[in-house]
Amino acid sequence: MIAAALGLQARGAAYYSANFNAAKLPATMEAEALGDAPLDTELYKNGATDRGWTVSQVGTAGYMAVSPTRSSSGAAMSNRLLTPFFTVEEADAWLRFKARSVYPLFPDSYSVIIREEGGEEFATLLSVEKENPTLTTRVVSLADYAGKSVQVGFLTTSTDGYMLAVDDITAGTLTDDLFMVENRTPAYTGNRETCLASGSILNVGGVQEFDRLECTVAGECVSTQELGETLATGESIDFSLPFPATLNERTSYTVSGVRKDGSSVELTSGETFRSWFERRLMLDEGTGMWCNNCPKGIVLIEKLRRQYGDNLIVAVTHANDDLMCTPYWSELGFYAVPYFMLDRNRETAFSDARNFDKELYQPVTAEIRFKECEPGEETASIKARLRFAEDLDNSADRYRIGYTVLRNGYSAEESVDFYQENSVSTLSGEQYYFLPKKIPAALVKMENVTIDAQYAFAGIANSLPAVIAAGEDVEWEWTLARPSRLDAFDNGTMVAYVIDTEDDGRILNAARLDLDGKFSAVEEIAAAEKSESGIRLSVSADGTCRLTAAEGRGSYEIRAYDVAGNLLTLVSGEAAPTVACRLALPKGVAIVKADCAGMSATAKALIR
Repeated sequence: MIAAALGLQARGAAYYSANFNAAKLPATMEAEALGDAPLDTELYKNGATDRGWTVSQVGTAGYMAVSPTRSSSGAAMSNRLLTPFFTVEEADAWLRFKARSVYPLFPDSYSVIIREEGGEEFATLLSVEKENPTLTTRVVSLADYAGKSVQVGFLTTSTDGYMLAVDDITAGTLTDDLFMVENRTPAYTGNRETCLASGSILNVGGVQEFDRLECTVAGECVSTQELGETLATGESIDFSLPFPATLNERTSYTVSGVRKDGSSVELTSGETFRSWFERRLMLDEGTGMWCNNCPKGIVLIEKLRRQYGDNLIVAVTHANDDLMCTPYWSELGFYAVPYFMLDRNRETAFSDARNFDKELYQPVTAEIRFKECEPGEETASIKARLRFAEDLDNSADRYRIGYTVLRNGYSAEESVDFYQENSVSTLSGEQYYFLPKKIPAALVKMENVTIDAQYAFAGIANSLPAVIAAGEDVEWEWTLARPSRLDAFDNGTMVAYVIDTEDDGRILNAARLDLDGKFSAVEEIAAAEKSESGIRLSVSADGTCRLTAAEGRGSYEIRAYDVAGNLLTLVSGEAAPTVACRLALPKGVAIVKADCAGMSATAKALIR
């Protein structure tokens, strides 16, 4: 989740500033479509222009400068927007602006350019590949141009984009409190008394003299991260702050920066739901290419993905078009599209998310984790591990494993007849306000499409033992036959879940597995003396490391290695009952070893 925190201090000296609240480009700005690539005007219901840039309202952000970038020739459209010349008066001057890609499926790339007065050639200040779909504040130093008169601009460079939006352009010195915060704290966590608020903070305002970061719960400070150094404009820091959470309850937290003078500024906030196991939500969506109102459902899904991240699994079922999986649609029992249902809880079913609270915070009593995937041409060997929070009598086969298979990619030949009807005419429809009434295949991506329903609702009979003991592993192995509508396992995803057949097939928890054979489980390998030493280590896919040790064990040291044995990072400190930190690790497999008072534990993790 990306968010911005804004203070109320003055902005500092501005040599130039522009916004587009007047619903038109300022007369002092120059807009031009360079080159010969023609705009494909048929792909724009709103926002088309022959000048390269125009002004439009974008979502709820108000008026912004927008550049349509989809060419009918497939070539890059070089659309340039220029400010007037202005003088950079000080060496600590910055250019700051906001930008976003309007259509998340087709993000836009661009360059920020600059030239001195009297010069012909532009230099590149910043190149951005595939701008974020959410409004992002960026800063670029103008120190090299102190004392000079310059002109800056924005030049689109996309070959496969759709529309770039820019707003609030400012050049000058910065003194305000403004930050871009990426909050990576999961919305759900397993049965740990201590959760971890983690993420990164980019300073896009004035220089900050932060002494520390604080995490507060219910108005009380529960943890701190010492800084004691200046956070300059354009610099970022990672944060990892533990906070207590109550079982089967939501816990709200706030992360603030505290200055040396005692003043503070809120940086980010959120909430986490702790239960016996971390939840993976299974969201069924009903849609159809012919449905002109269904783009609203797509916008809702995008919002939920930003909110829940990897804790959300989406299964898209089409009705009455070429992608329809009739058995799956029939079992869903939807009578309209768009329509949604969370974890097969019928009380949540509706045309929007208004009923989701009836499921979002239910106790999570089961867990399923994939361990292995070995795909062949026609079958894939699957292994998973399950755990339950309570002892269960399953002699009547009440609890079962169910699954479905989703398709994620279609060739150009297969998708030539794809389309999406679109009647959206309001700004809340985001990109669909700009897209045409009939969106062609070139701008449609069909993903997470259900193609298999054999065990999707009733589950697999006797797939779980008659007696289930709380906390003990249940191993599951399955040979998955490739569905006829899946051309290759590379394009498929398996979603497996635990079903309660006596609760109308409600899903207790789910897991997602890409079937391309690249899966590597996050594996915990504790030392043999773990139960005696009181030490346990786990590493999550984002590099968050948790070391649980008995009190009074003294100092600890955590080392991370790549598979070749090269040291990647080392952290150390004084052990508390729980130590939580985020390791700066590259993507790939990492081996993490923790040592504490002569005891050790090792974990292997796939960093994504």
